Amino acid sequence: MPLQLLKYNAGIVKDTTEYSAGKNGPFYVDSDLVRFVNGYAEKIGGWEKDRFFFLNPAGSAISTEGYLTGIGRKMLSWRGVDGVDRIVIGTHNHLYIIQNNAIYDITPLRKTTSNLSNPLVTTNGSKIVTVTDSNHGANTSDWVVINSAAATGGVTADTLNNLNGFQITRIDANSYTIEVPSAATGNATGGGTTIDIKYLIGLSGGLGTQSSNPALGWGVGGWGEAGWNMPRSLALSQVNLENSSWTLNLWGEDVIATVRGG
Repeated sequence: MPLQLLKYNAGIVKDTTEYSAGKNGPFYVDSDLVRFVNGYAEKIGGWEKDRFFFLNPAGSAISTEGYLTGIGRKMLSWRGVDGVDRIVIGTHNHLYIIQNNAIYDITPLRKTTSNLSNPLVTTNGSKIVTVTDSNHGANTSDWVVINSAAATGGVTADTLNNLNGFQITRIDANSYTIEVPSAATGNATGGGTTIDIKYLIGLSGGLGTQSSNPALGWGVGGWGEAGWNMPRSLALSQVNLENSSWTLNLWGEDVIATVRGG
């Protein structure tokens, strides 16, 4: 018998039997990690890590490779009428847009304090900067973004005005601390007289809880599992407090983002 060219048609046909596919096509009836190029099957190439980039204080993308802060909870991608592809990602403490490989922090703001005068205090050799803002209303682990700060104690203006912001440690109702990447080179009080501080929504708005923690109050365990008026243990708790998550959806080409419970 002479040799014959056996050529399968491109694509996968699932709505026929294997016998019929072999007789009439022949067609492929199943595949895994295969694509068709010029009518022939070939394996799909491997994954390639994408790179995203931070913004400078002016809002332009820079060459420093960026990253998202927080544990990712929800993601949505779409193409706008302008033809630009975007991804919105909600983490347990931030909301981001990725556009043209640049990272934009669009976490809603709880409040903005404007025109603070020299609220920053640095200590020589320390990365900790103390911020004074009366009735700031923030909790430990909330995030702030500082604008229009001047260099203070050897900490550069670009460092202080980083659009990625800083996670705070609350001292009291009027002050808190942030940690900068490099230590200050002097003791100083300053920052300028027109500093603006943006407070991202945080724990008070339902954002910032990384893990679901066991509840320990009344009724979290079965009746009679502990003595009267005795607090429940972690082992007996059957109720978990919810972690922070997002609901994301599209309204036309607008994104609607809501924090669960917020």
